[in-house]
Amino acid sequence: MESSTDEKHHSKPVAGYPTGPRYPPSCHGYAPPWPGYPAAPGSCYYSTPPPPPPHGVALTSGMAFVTWLMFATEIPNFTVDSLLVPKFEISNSTLNATFQINVTITKSNYRIEFSVDRTESVVLYRDTRIAKMVVNQKFELEGNKRTGFFEGKLESDNKFEEGKELMVQDLEKDRENGMVLFTFEMAMDTTFKSGSLWRRQIVNVFCDNLHVQFNNSTGVGTLDADNGPYDCLMLT
Repeated sequence: MESSTDEKHHSKPVAGYPTGPRYPPSCHGYAPPWPGYPAAPGSCYYSTPPPPPPHGVALTSGMAFVTWLMFATEIPNFTVDSLLVPKFEISNSTLNATFQINVTITKSNYRIEFSVDRTESVVLYRDTRIAKMVVNQKFELEGNKRTGFFEGKLESDNKFEEGKELMVQDLEKDRENGMVLFTFEMAMDTTFKSGSLWRRQIVNVFCDNLHVQFNNSTGVGTLDADNGPYDCLMLT
């Protein structure tokens, strides 16, 4: 009975002293999963928040976010209007061809100025590049001008590398059947501008499944309008 009374007496809080622990609990490791292996280190959690970022860093991040928010959704639309292939010859695994392509570029927001400083474009059959072109001429869509046109002439006079024999055979067969599916790709070094804000970025344009129909008598290939419209996919 005396021991029970003493336990009750010692368990009562003393006036003027806190009832909880005065220090945060220490960090303890976890028990070792198997004998002979060291225990994993424990984790400590503190209620003190981390210090705020410097004012300059926060301001720069905020401006970058505003710039991204303004221009990220303002990528113009690209549509292939025409693709003319006046020359297309394959001999000894060498392609001698000319591609003339017109692409309409439509800007959705007249407040955004869109310009292109450099363009690299290629024509592919399946995954093989068969023609290429580099244009360093500046292209601009300013103010109320919402629509522009990209015109390119791509030449091919290259011998296919080894291992492409089956691809060349398929290309010749499609040409003989009168219909070849090409892919046109562009990598554009662009600048978006609105007032004092501007952003520089690379825009990649993918125009897939371009149906080119060849005339058996003239040998000229033209874009088949019945399979259009040929809208392109843009990636930044």
